[in-house]
Amino acid sequence: MTKSLLERFDVQIAIFSAMGITATMAAPQQEAEAADYVYYQPNGGAGWVVPADAGNIGLYINVETGVAGTSDGDVPGWDLNPYGDVMLNWFRNDTSGAFYMYYPGVTTGFDVGNLAVGTTVGSSADFITSSNTSNTFFGPNPGEWLLNSPNYVGFSFVAADTAVHYGWLRIDVGAAVTVRTIMEVGYSAIPGQSVQVGVVPEPSTVIMGLLASGATGVIAWRRRIHSA
Repeated sequence: MTKSLLERFDVQIAIFSAMGITATMAAPQQEAEAADYVYYQPNGGAGWVVPADAGNIGLYINVETGVAGTSDGDVPGWDLNPYGDVMLNWFRNDTSGAFYMYYPGVTTGFDVGNLAVGTTVGSSADFITSSNTSNTFFGPNPGEWLLNSPNYVGFSFVAADTAVHYGWLRIDVGAAVTVRTIMEVGYSAIPGQSVQVGVVPEPSTVIMGLLASGATGVIAWRRRIHSA
C-alpha cells in the first residue's frame, strides 16, 4: 500500500542563512545529520522569472544559497545566468566552475539539452565546456526545447566546499520563448554525487524549501528511521 507523504517523511523546520545553506534541525540529537540532497522551489513556490530585457542581463543565480537577482553584484558567487530579449541563452560563471549539460549522446555544439525526467547528471555526462555562453533550440526532437511546457536543465557547479556538485532545474516556458520561469532546483550536497533530473530521492536526508532571494525560512524533510 502506498503511504502518504506525511507517513513517509518526518517534517522538520530549519532556519537557513541567506548567505549559505546551513541548517539547524529541529530533530532529536540522535536523528540529526547533514542533508545530502537539497531541493527548493524559488520565491515561495512562485518561481524566478527570467526577464526578457533589452540589455540581455537576465537572471543571476547562486545555486547553493538560493539567491537570484538581475545584477551580478547582488548575487555573490553566482553560478548560472539565463538571459535573452528574444531568445533564451545561458551564461555561466567561469570562476564558479559552472557548466551546462548536453542532451545525452550530444557532445558538440552550444545547445543546452532539455533533459528527460530521470536523466542522470554526473561525471559521466557531457557538459558544454568550450564556451561560457550556450543556447536553446526549440523543436519536436528529443533534447530540443518546448513551448508551453516544463523543460529541464542539468548542470555542475563548485560549491562553498570548493568541490564539484551536480544538479538540475526546471524552467517552465510559456507560449513564447520570452515567457520563462524557473520553478524547481535540486542538487546533491555530496561532492561528485550524481543526481537524477526531476527526482528527489526519498531515502536520503533531503532539505526541501521555498526559497526567495535572501529568504530564511524553509521546510526540511527527512525520512524517519524506525527501530525494529
